[in-house]
Amino acid sequence: MKKLLPIALLLVLACGKKETPVSDTTASEPQPVDTTTTAPPPAPVRVTPGVIEVAGAEVPTAGLALWLRADAMVTTGADNAVSAWKSPNNMQATQTEAGRQPHVYPNAIAGHPALRFDGDDDMLETNLNVNPGVVPDLTVIAVFNSRVAEASPLRKVYGADDGGYDRAAGLDDRAGEGKTYGIFGGGQGVVGYFPLVANQTYVTVDGWGAKAFNGWVNGQKLLDNHEVSSEEGLPHLYLGGTGTVYNEPWAGDIAEVLVYTRALTDPERTGIEDYLAKKYGVTLKR
Repeated sequence: MKKLLPIALLLVLACGKKETPVSDTTASEPQPVDTTTTAPPPAPVRVTPGVIEVAGAEVPTAGLALWLRADAMVTTGADNAVSAWKSPNNMQATQTEAGRQPHVYPNAIAGHPALRFDGDDDMLETNLNVNPGVVPDLTVIAVFNSRVAEASPLRKVYGADDGGYDRAAGLDDRAGEGKTYGIFGGGQGVVGYFPLVANQTYVTVDGWGAKAFNGWVNGQKLLDNHEVSSEEGLPHLYLGGTGTVYNEPWAGDIAEVLVYTRALTDPERTGIEDYLAKKYGVTLKR
């Protein structure tokens, strides 16, 4: 029987792998992939007990179920279309339909690559179940932007919604109170989160509990133990939309996603925020 390597060790090994590179051009359209060379390695990491040290910050490994970075472990085909976005622990986000694959754009956010979703039908499906019956406490951290600020049509950065306002987050014209970005709160419907500005980079930390939601946007806490009553939705988490029922495709870039199957402590959260903010040129508001 094969022994499973811990995620921290796998992350180190991933940094030395040859990955499908992305073009080093700033063209507005995806560029052909040169498969004869190796992409520049991601930021160096160092493993110490319980954490991964990357870019001067510590990323805790306990409960880290998914870590997707557009600068590592992205499988691309023609025109940089993404068929798989892999996490070092054998989890991944995939799309088998060529016409629904997002594209990697180099230098998309602060000189770093990101996956660009077309707002039409691009979407990735992960093999991670985030329903509260499986993961009562869930933390989803994302780095993204949107090409549009309008809250209609509906667009989601991620979700697993089967029509019951299950765990999901994104643009929604039902957010109310001048807010355009919201979360799904189960019986509470759409919960307003913040007014999204087009083409601005956000680092969001979404803390889902069985009965409450805590949310930070660029370091600032905007939702504090807000009541939610999420029920069971789709069995897999989707990126760039809510899944197979309503879709709600995202129109913008997603550069990095971390998913924990637990709540983070404040020092853990701020450490990850600091790492992502420095990497993607985001000013934190604390």
